[in-house]
Amino acid sequence: MSGAVKGGVTFIAIILCAGSYLSAGNQLPVRDAQLAIIGEIYKALTYFIAPISSLMGERVVIDGGTFTISSGAGFWPILILILAGAVAGLLSRSVGSAIAASFIGSSFIFVGWQLIGLQLIPVLAPNYAWMLELDKVYTMMLYLRPLEIPALFGFPIVASIATSMFTEETAQSARKHEPLFSWRT
Repeated sequence: MSGAVKGGVTFIAIILCAGSYLSAGNQLPVRDAQLAIIGEIYKALTYFIAPISSLMGERVVIDGGTFTISSGAGFWPILILILAGAVAGLLSRSVGSAIAASFIGSSFIFVGWQLIGLQLIPVLAPNYAWMLELDKVYTMMLYLRPLEIPALFGFPIVASIATSMFTEETAQSARKHEPLFSWRT
């Protein structure tokens, strides 16, 4: 398995585990096991969708009438994004693979959140109110708070570049060992 794949899969695993743990208080009104799993993934991804706003104490809230999903608050989303990017860079062992791994992970958060939302929210809230909620979130992310998407991609990529440069430097210095003894003197 290449370094970018290892780093990307680990990035996604860290995001899903941390997001599921930190958003555990929200319950979705589903009875089907498959929808419950998709709902947990959606809640975990929603936790990281607006890192700058959560740092400023503002949340992204999707209110479906019988359920509410909100993003994280405080410094946790940015801290976990940086940690996931650093681990991805550590596993990638090259700068190019580290950038690819973090980009894969951040893309999974952004695109996966949108696609799962378009599939899950109409099932949970069958009226047209869910369209207004998603429109409100997209308007917020694309027009009102334009730093959310660059932060979602930028923090992990910078962290992965830093750790991959460190591991590259360490690996290169480890290769330059002097032999324990030499027949030539």
